[in-house]
Order: sequence, then C-alpha cells, then structure tokens
Amino acid sequence: MSMLLLHLRSSVLRWWILPLLLLDLAVLFLRTDYWIGVWPETGAAAQMPAYFLSLAATSAAAWISGARARRNLDEQLSVSHINPLRIEAWQLVSVLVIVFVPYLVGAAAAAAVTLPQGAPGIGQFFAYVALGAAGLILSIGWGWMLGRILSGRFAALVALLSWLIAGFALGDTTGLLEVSGPPTKEVSVYVVALRCILAMVFCACLLALPSRVTRATMRRPLPLAVVSVVTLGMVTMLLGAQPVSERAVPRSAPCIQGKVQVCYWPEHEKYVPLMEKIATRAETLPATFVLPKRLNEYGLERHDVRVNGVLHRQVGGDFTIAEGSIWSLAFDFSIAISSETLKECNWDRARAAQDDRKITSVEHWLEVWLAGGGSPNYQLEGNAPIAKARAVGARIAETKSEKEQFAWASEELDEFRANYC
Repeated sequence: MSMLLLHLRSSVLRWWILPLLLLDLAVLFLRTDYWIGVWPETGAAAQMPAYFLSLAATSAAAWISGARARRNLDEQLSVSHINPLRIEAWQLVSVLVIVFVPYLVGAAAAAAVTLPQGAPGIGQFFAYVALGAAGLILSIGWGWMLGRILSGRFAALVALLSWLIAGFALGDTTGLLEVSGPPTKEVSVYVVALRCILAMVFCACLLALPSRVTRATMRRPLPLAVVSVVTLGMVTMLLGAQPVSERAVPRSAPCIQGKVQVCYWPEHEKYVPLMEKIATRAETLPATFVLPKRLNEYGLERHDVRVNGVLHRQVGGDFTIAEGSIWSLAFDFSIAISSETLKECNWDRARAAQDDRKITSVEHWLEVWLAGGGSPNYQLEGNAPIAKARAVGARIAETKSEKEQFAWASEELDEFRANYC
C-alpha cells in the first residue's frame, strides 16, 4: 500500500481525478433524468461515462508505460534491487486507481438518487457498472501495450484514436458504450465476469512484456507469443460474447387492474401512477370506443415464428414508455384503442378513399386527450396529409369543450364504421 501511495503522490495523473469526476457527473446528470428510479436504466447511465473516462485512461496508460524507454531508464532499472515488474505493476495499479475513483463515485451518486424510490432490479445496476469497469480495465491494458510498442506521444495518440474508433464502430457489439438499459435487456453476469478476468490477465501479462528498446531489461521476460495469445483472446471475447441480450419474460408480470388491464415490467414500478392516469382517462371515453381488455408493455409478449424451416423469436407488446414520456404512453394507448375499436373494418377500401386520414385525426385527438392536453414532445416524419390530419385532431382538443370533443370523435367513428366496417 505504501508503494501505491508513493506512486499516486508522484504521478502527475493524480490531478486528473477531479476533472474526470466532473466529466463523469456531467455525462451522468446533464442528460435526461428518466433513468432515476429504474435500476437497469440507472446502471446503464452510470456505465456510460466509463467510455469517456476510458479515452483518457488509454492515453494516460500509453504515456506512462512508455516513460521508462522514453527517459532511457531501462539499464538502471535492470540492475535495481527492486524487481522492475513490481515497479511497473504499481504504476499500472496507480493508473487504475486514478481512473476508477471518479467512475465509482459517479456510480455511487447514480445509485443514491435511485435508491429512495425502492424499485426492483438492483442486480442489473451492479451488472452494468461491472460492464463499464471491464471496459476501463481493457482500455488501460490497450494503452499500456501500445506504450510499450510505440513511442511516447505517438503511442498516446494511437491509443486514443483506436479506442475512440472501437467504441463508436463496435460499441453495439462489444458493449463498450451502452446508452440505455431497458428492462427487456439484461447484462450477462457470466460474460462480464469473464471479461473482467480476461482484462486483468491481459494487464498482468503486459507487465512482463519486454521493452521496445531491449528485452534484456526484464529479469523474467514473458514470451511475446503469450501476450499475443491473451490479446487475441481479449479481442475474440469482445467480438464474440454479447454482454447484453434479450431478457426472459417474467412468469407473472405485475398489472394495473381496471377496465383495461395494463401489465408492465417490474422495474418500471415508478411509472405506475403514469399508467394509472392514462388508463383512468381511457375509461371515461364515450361508449363508441372499445377498450382492449389487456395491454402489455413491449417485451412481455414473445412469439415463435417458423420461416423456411428456421425458428424466429419475435418480441412484441402494446406500449412503451420511452424515456418516461407520457406522450409515448398516450400514443401507444391511442393506437391500441383505435385498433380494438375498428378491428373489423376494411382498411384497404378506407385507404383507397383516403378516409383513413379521418381516423388519424381521431387517433391524435385521443392521444392528446389521454395525455391530459398539450403538445407532443416528439416530431413524426411523415407526408403532408398525415400532418394535416393530426392538426385537425390537435385543433379539436385545443378549441372544443370535453362534451364537444366526445361528440366529434363519436361522429367520426360512427361515420367510418358505417362505410367500412
């Protein structure tokens, strides 16, 4: 421990702790705050700064690992009474500590704001945090290796650019940059544990990697072949084993009871008041509307479909709560109610006569009604007829009384049914 403290006190990187902490907290809290109260989303949010910290970490590791050759200290260290492996190990550990302190503090801050809400699924929070930790260790090992192979500033630049490209080009495959943590996905504890172990073994092998100046500086040089094999294993692990995959549907999902049974993922417990509000407003609609008996959140429905002899698993559901938005919920509810109300209608004829735009107006009015009024917080990419149809529904919601709105919607639906149902 005294050796670690000595390296931390003598390392210029110690001044990076505060800036890196501010960077972590900025990435965490200056984004949207929908993740607060949902443990998987909190874990993903806490994990996301790890990629940005890893960019600094890989550059710093490349610079530090090349310092011995850059300062021509190979010969002095080779005759030192302290094993060079030990010296280099503490240097590597000091870089790990300097990078992990802001990361773990940021993760603790994320947990602190979610913990009071008592939501289920805390295990996935730790899984996401461990996934980010594995990425940090790998980035430091990658930078350390390049620092031993290449020269000072060039090594740091190559490490930075290569890790930057790997994150954005292979982020979805490697899990280096998970933007969100929906409850439909889960992090494999087995894959993450294996990745952490492999990353630490990789770093340990690099400690004994011979210097680019001379191999005689190491008392117990490790064959380059071993490091090559471990590196190949690390790359294979990153590209082959998916850390995040589809989650199994729970045997009994919690549901809100009423005229419409609304079932949701347990981790979305914080959105129960929001779902109750939408469901309650749906129950006040005129009798012209037919309410579905049950609505499932996306991911709670799985269907096996065989195509050309190949079995495919289809994931489905009736609604999503994108970033906790009431408009996401109201939009999906409006489509589900409209589909149930008009499920026996001839839509081919309606589209040919362009009367389906009439229902688009009703659906948008219904969406605004369910949301409690206002304007959606999204924009749809669509052609002019769709925009005009939605504008009709918005105008009715803004200018008419509740009684007049209900009368208009009932009249539109009755006319459509008479023609196409």
